[in-house]
Amino acid sequence: AAPLPMLQGLASQAQVGEQRMLLDGIYRDGRHWQQQLSLTIANVNDAPVALPAPPLTALEEQPLRIDLSTLFRDEDVALGDQLSYHMLGVSPSWLTLDASTGLISGLPDDAQVGRWSLNVEARDRSGASARQTLELTINNVNDVPRWSGEELPAIVVREGRPFRITLPPSLFQDADTGD
Repeated sequence: AAPLPMLQGLASQAQVGEQRMLLDGIYRDGRHWQQQLSLTIANVNDAPVALPAPPLTALEEQPLRIDLSTLFRDEDVALGDQLSYHMLGVSPSWLTLDASTGLISGLPDDAQVGRWSLNVEARDRSGASARQTLELTINNVNDVPRWSGEELPAIVVREGRPFRITLPPSLFQDADTGD
């Protein structure tokens, strides 16, 4: 028996959908033949993948925006799948996350200065997910000391004589620790 012609391969994500091809063959006696072939390649769900995230920095009292959609990839999004985004564990109350766009936003103040670890996840419609921990540093911005509003007592100095006035520390308040 003559061997049967065989077509074999491994389809990639880029080939999902209908693929049309023209097969050409030659019989042993030299005659040519052609056959149109339509092959439908079905998608298999691919889980999201976490992309490397650089250390993130922001300034206090400045709007913060982190776009999680740039930190995850899912090949099936091109075929209509969608990702939703989630913060895992304890979410800082000063941050909000739009689960459909992946945008984290917030306005850090003095209390948020320091390092934060944010555990985030991207999940596709089938429930497949990828997680990663983002390292976020909120840097201090030097705040101007503010006068408390206390009235100063009357101060008398004499002409031609050196003087020194010590103001009470309670007259000014500085939000920056250690200033």
